[in-house]
Amino acid sequence: MTSLLTDYRYGALRVLSFKGHLAIDALVATAFAVVPSLLGFTGLDAWYFWVNAAAVFAVVALSTPSEASEPSPSHA
Repeated sequence: MTSLLTDYRYGALRVLSFKGHLAIDALVATAFAVVPSLLGFTGLDAWYFWVNAAAVFAVVALSTPSEASEPSPSHA
């Protein structure tokens, strides 16, 4: 949902900055990382959340907010 609201190439409404989008992603990754401990998940249930956290953290780390400044062809 935040992708549709983000001011970047594929955004539809463009009301959220790309840096804001990355901040939300980082918060989601943090939530994925701590939920197993908070809810007492173990085994495969916990690993599901930890792997998701790692994936989202990796995407945030590999993303560069400067990409958002490039105008898309439809909004140039």
